[in-house]
Amino acid sequence: MSPFLKFLIRALLGVGLAIVISRFFFRRLTVGTVLIAIFLVGMAYVSEYARKKKE
Repeated sequence: MSPFLKFLIRALLGVGLAIVISRFFFRRLTVGTVLIAIFLVGMAYVSEYARKKKE
């Protein structure tokens, strides 16, 4: 799978999950939604790096 496709999938899932989380906790979309999405996508890359480093 190409790196761009991986990023696109992670970004879409991150944004979708961030919207659900912000609706659950904040009841509206805020700047926090964007920060949550960036955090989720970043953590996906950190976990992939840790998994590859372990191998």
